[in-house]
Amino acid sequence: AYKSFVENQLGTKIKYLQSDNGGEYESTEFKEYLENCGIGRKLTVPGTPQQNGISERGHRTILNIVRCMLVDSKLPHSFWAEAVATAVHIRNRCPSSGIDGNIPYQMWFGKTPIVSYFRTFGSRAYFLDKSFK
Repeated sequence: AYKSFVENQLGTKIKYLQSDNGGEYESTEFKEYLENCGIGRKLTVPGTPQQNGISERGHRTILNIVRCMLVDSKLPHSFWAEAVATAVHIRNRCPSSGIDGNIPYQMWFGKTPIVSYFRTFGSRAYFLDKSFK
Protein backbone atom coordinates (compact mmCIF):
# COMPACT_ATOMS: atom_id res chain seq x y z
CA ALA A 1 0.00 0.00 0.00
CA TYR A 2 2.79 2.46 0.91
CA LYS A 3 4.70 1.72 -2.29
CA SER A 4 1.62 2.43 -4.43
CA PHE A 5 0.82 5.58 -2.47
CA VAL A 6 4.33 7.00 -2.86
CA GLU A 7 4.55 6.14 -6.54
CA ASN A 8 1.13 7.65 -7.26
CA GLN A 9 1.88 10.83 -5.32
CA LEU A 10 5.33 11.39 -6.78
CA GLY A 11 4.75 9.98 -10.25
CA THR A 12 7.95 7.97 -10.09
CA LYS A 13 9.06 4.50 -9.06
CA ILE A 14 10.89 3.77 -5.82
CA LYS A 15 14.46 2.94 -6.83
CA TYR A 16 16.13 2.08 -3.53
CA LEU A 17 15.33 1.29 0.07
CA GLN A 18 18.04 2.42 2.45
CA SER A 19 18.14 0.67 5.81
CA ASP A 20 20.42 -0.91 8.34
CA ASN A 21 20.53 -4.68 8.62
CA GLY A 22 17.60 -4.65 11.03
CA GLY A 23 15.70 -7.90 11.32
CA GLU A 24 12.51 -6.34 9.95
CA TYR A 25 14.25 -5.96 6.57
CA GLU A 26 15.92 -9.37 6.43
CA SER A 27 13.09 -11.81 5.76
CA THR A 28 13.24 -13.80 2.54
CA GLU A 29 9.70 -12.64 1.75
CA PHE A 30 10.67 -8.96 2.04
CA LYS A 31 13.83 -9.39 -0.04
CA GLU A 32 11.83 -11.18 -2.75
CA TYR A 33 9.22 -8.41 -2.69
CA LEU A 34 11.88 -5.76 -3.30
CA GLU A 35 13.44 -7.85 -6.05
CA ASN A 36 10.08 -8.45 -7.77
CA CYS A 37 9.35 -4.72 -7.63
CA GLY A 38 12.78 -3.81 -8.99
CA ILE A 39 13.70 -1.94 -5.83
CA GLY A 40 17.39 -2.00 -4.90
CA ARG A 41 18.75 -2.05 -1.37
CA LYS A 42 21.30 0.30 0.15
CA LEU A 43 22.49 -1.04 3.48
CA THR A 44 24.20 0.88 6.25
CA VAL A 45 26.27 -0.67 9.00
CA PRO A 46 24.17 -1.26 12.14
CA GLY A 47 24.91 1.19 14.93
CA THR A 48 26.32 3.87 12.61
CA PRO A 49 23.71 6.63 12.32
CA GLN A 50 26.36 8.75 10.55
CA GLN A 51 25.70 6.73 7.40
CA ASN A 52 22.09 7.92 7.39
CA GLY A 53 22.72 11.50 8.45
CA ILE A 54 19.77 13.19 6.75
CA SER A 55 17.21 10.91 8.37
CA GLU A 56 18.95 10.95 11.74
CA ARG A 57 19.08 14.77 11.73
CA GLY A 58 15.37 14.88 10.95
CA HIS A 59 14.66 12.60 13.91
CA ARG A 60 16.77 14.80 16.17
CA THR A 61 14.89 17.91 15.07
CA ILE A 62 11.52 16.28 15.76
CA LEU A 63 12.65 15.04 19.18
CA ASN A 64 13.90 18.52 20.11
CA ILE A 65 10.51 19.98 19.16
CA VAL A 66 8.72 17.28 21.18
CA ARG A 67 10.79 17.96 24.30
CA CYS A 68 10.05 21.69 24.04
CA MET A 69 6.33 21.07 23.53
CA LEU A 70 6.10 18.80 26.57
CA VAL A 71 8.10 21.13 28.82
CA ASP A 72 6.15 24.21 27.71
CA SER A 73 2.77 22.48 28.09
CA LYS A 74 3.69 20.92 31.46
CA LEU A 75 2.08 17.70 30.25
CA PRO A 76 3.41 14.37 31.54
CA HIS A 77 5.67 12.05 29.55
CA SER A 78 2.61 9.90 28.80
CA PHE A 79 1.72 12.47 26.09
CA TRP A 80 4.95 11.68 24.21
CA ALA A 81 3.23 9.93 21.28
CA GLU A 82 0.74 12.76 20.81
CA ALA A 83 3.56 15.30 20.94
CA VAL A 84 5.55 13.38 18.29
CA ALA A 85 2.53 13.16 15.97
CA THR A 86 1.83 16.88 16.46
CA ALA A 87 5.46 17.87 15.88
CA VAL A 88 5.62 15.90 12.62
CA HIS A 89 2.26 17.35 11.54
CA ILE A 90 3.50 20.91 12.14
CA ARG A 91 6.94 20.32 10.62
CA ASN A 92 5.39 18.99 7.40
CA ARG A 93 3.44 22.23 7.06
CA CYS A 94 6.37 24.63 7.56
CA PRO A 95 9.01 25.78 5.06
CA SER A 96 12.15 23.63 5.11
CA SER A 97 15.64 24.82 4.19
CA GLY A 98 16.49 21.24 3.18
CA ILE A 99 14.14 21.56 0.21
CA ASP A 100 14.93 25.16 -0.75
CA GLY A 101 12.36 26.72 1.57
CA ASN A 102 9.49 24.68 0.17
CA ILE A 103 6.76 23.17 2.33
CA PRO A 104 6.78 19.34 2.43
CA TYR A 105 2.97 19.09 2.53
CA GLN A 106 2.65 21.40 -0.47
CA MET A 107 5.24 19.46 -2.46
CA TRP A 108 3.53 16.15 -1.66
CA PHE A 109 -0.11 17.11 -2.20
CA GLY A 110 0.25 20.07 -4.58
CA LYS A 111 -1.76 22.46 -2.42
CA THR A 112 -1.06 24.96 0.32
CA PRO A 113 -1.63 23.51 3.79
CA ILE A 114 -4.29 25.02 6.03
CA VAL A 115 -2.79 25.97 9.39
CA SER A 116 -5.48 28.26 10.79
CA TYR A 117 -6.58 25.51 13.19
CA PHE A 118 -3.16 25.31 14.88
CA ARG A 119 -3.23 25.91 18.63
CA THR A 120 -0.61 25.73 21.35
CA PHE A 121 0.14 22.10 22.20
CA GLY A 122 -1.50 21.17 25.49
CA SER A 123 -3.90 24.11 25.53
CA ARG A 124 -7.44 23.63 26.78
CA ALA A 125 -9.85 22.42 24.12
CA TYR A 126 -13.54 21.74 24.00
CA PHE A 127 -15.36 19.19 21.89
CA LEU A 128 -18.75 20.05 20.39
CA ASP A 129 -20.92 16.96 20.32
CA LYS A 130 -23.38 17.74 17.52
CA SER A 131 -25.28 14.51 18.14
CA PHE A 132 -26.32 15.64 21.64
CA LYS A 133 -29.95 16.81 21.72
